[in-house]
Amino acid sequence: MTAIDTAIQEIADPEREVFSHDVAEVEASAEAAAQHYDDPGHWCAPWLAEQMAIIDDGIERRKAWLDRELKRIERKREYLLWKWGPIAQNEVFQQTRGKKSRSIDTPSGRVGFRKSGGGEKVVVDDEELAIRHAADKCPDAIKVTRKLLVSELKALPEPLPGTHKETTPKRDRFFVGKHTRDVEDSAALPAPADSPRFDADAFYKELTHDASTEDPDEIPAP
Repeated sequence: MTAIDTAIQEIADPEREVFSHDVAEVEASAEAAAQHYDDPGHWCAPWLAEQMAIIDDGIERRKAWLDRELKRIERKREYLLWKWGPIAQNEVFQQTRGKKSRSIDTPSGRVGFRKSGGGEKVVVDDEELAIRHAADKCPDAIKVTRKLLVSELKALPEPLPGTHKETTPKRDRFFVGKHTRDVEDSAALPAPADSPRFDADAFYKELTHDASTEDPDEIPAP
């Protein structure tokens, strides 16, 4: 059993089913392109660009759909509070009248009253005017952020103390539309195989290796 097969088995059943469908769909598309493209020896680049464009378009359409769905759900929530909030408010008021607790527990969460406001706060009417006076009377209230613009430092003949110049190694990056990958030595690339699962193990190993070397605090939550 390959590493990617093991990984697939660890995914929840619905997700595994969708992933398997996607893999089969892409492999079938690649096989069809290789067999039926007008120029059999140059099918992969245009096919890959087309597939990436399809995926990018799908991502944008789903983002737009999700944004509409979130707005729809939020409107539904606002309507619930507008229509039935006053009724629920009166029910809780009646149930908690004369009691220390001003809330009730329900199977889906707590409902009730909590105190809000009553504290003093400062409202800024004219920020520039306030900053000028704060400089003398309360300098700690002024926050100054300083940051080096590295692009401006490149023009200096010598690097400033605390900085140094270095030359990044020249390299090629292969791109498909807006997506890029490091260019590998063609001599080091494995020869194409007949199996549609070609290099799947190496691909999964690379993914897990990249994740293990990242800062855990910077890895986005699933």
